[in-house]
Amino acid sequence: MSVTLIKELEILISAHDTEASTNLCLVDCLAKYYRFNPNASQGGDYSKNVGEKYIKREDWKARCPVIEKGRSFEPYLEIDPKFAQEDNDNTTIPQLQSTFFGIALHHAGNTGYKTPLEVQNLHIDEKDRADIGYHFAIGLDGKVYEGRPIGVKGSHLSKYNTGVIGIVFLGDFDHQWYEPDDNMTRDAIRSAMLLIIALKEQFTNIVALGGHKEWKHNSARFCPGDHGMEYVKGLRNVLKDNTTNLPIFLSPKEAGHGEEEKPLTSAQKRQYDNAIHPLPPGPKW
Repeated sequence: MSVTLIKELEILISAHDTEASTNLCLVDCLAKYYRFNPNASQGGDYSKNVGEKYIKREDWKARCPVIEKGRSFEPYLEIDPKFAQEDNDNTTIPQLQSTFFGIALHHAGNTGYKTPLEVQNLHIDEKDRADIGYHFAIGLDGKVYEGRPIGVKGSHLSKYNTGVIGIVFLGDFDHQWYEPDDNMTRDAIRSAMLLIIALKEQFTNIVALGGHKEWKHNSARFCPGDHGMEYVKGLRNVLKDNTTNLPIFLSPKEAGHGEEEKPLTSAQKRQYDNAIHPLPPGPKW
């Protein structure tokens, strides 16, 4: 065997060991936190359909959470990593039933980010969060990415994260003529429907579904964009009980977790109007 070939093999083995070590580190650093399992026996057909396009953190090369003072990473409970997945599902899902009551939908907005790793890097490196703030991310191609472990409180709403699962669309749905934006895709909205119902299958006490700006303490936000909000309202209208034909989800306000939108101040209104319809260059009249 030539020296060159031996060196190439050594490089390949080293790279494989490094990748395996990274994945092992990721699994170990999340070992005591409960992670959503699409194949849990508590789920139904929707959960299993989500599982077909579900991408775990290891597979999108997520970073380990940065758990240190000043960065919130609060588990609702901890699990024993020595137990099998099924045992942890059977123990943990019933305990989380009384925790979750809502789902908040977001968009990546003007960041232009199209991958969960970009969002995670932003949250950790620039926003001083411990991890990606959302529990799930949905790509415009319909892929569903695992985010922050579902057994850990999210970091996606202002002062209202407890009990609310965060989902972000990896797109910009606030349409402005002066910058590129995204249109919702059939694949993305279908995956959102599957994921939302899958979460309802496993955590049956979820009653509220709303956009970021609909939640209490968050009415001043524009997320998930003007077009994004139309899809949020559409989801609430079409997701109905097969027996009663009544909507499965209430808006945050209807469920007691929203608030009246506060009127914009004059300064906020000018800022918003200029963002949507910026003044053309020229003299100020």
